[in-house]
Amino acid sequence: MADVISFGRSFLEKSSAEGSDPGLCVVIDDLGLDKDSLISFGQNAKQKILDKQTAYALADTLGVSLSEHGGTGGGVIGALAATGLRMCGNDGRYRGWHQFGNAGEATTVAELCRHDCVDAVRADDGQTLDADEMVLFAENTVKTVLLGNTRVIPVVKATARQSGACWTTLTKKAMKRF
Repeated sequence: MADVISFGRSFLEKSSAEGSDPGLCVVIDDLGLDKDSLISFGQNAKQKILDKQTAYALADTLGVSLSEHGGTGGGVIGALAATGLRMCGNDGRYRGWHQFGNAGEATTVAELCRHDCVDAVRADDGQTLDADEMVLFAENTVKTVLLGNTRVIPVVKATARQSGACWTTLTKKAMKRF
């Protein structure tokens, strides 16, 4: 674990944007970890302003590594919250946008799921789409989100059937709700 922490610290100190508040949190998910407290902290951080003393106190109680690497140090709140939200399995967008086709083109769910970064394609109501269903690209790029501990491309019912597609990927603006 020491090597992972050392690498993370070095990366943050070299790569963080000027003026940012980078924080690093490393959690070992074992039987002794109070996941509920960590998840609760993450969900609270989405609803109200927390302070870094609260984050450090919880990290100490849980035996979690937490450190600040610039700015005001407030990044430790987000770092700790992110670990809890990730553990809950239903919160967050994955880094990066993927180009699997161009806006206006359609593809099958099976083709989307052939990519290493995609486990499923789901509708707003949680329905997992069948492999042969057609999906229209709303924009040139798509993003995956964490839902049910899987990497999911969220889609909505298509307003007009183009290329035989009943579903469409979300726009960047619509993805902000995740």
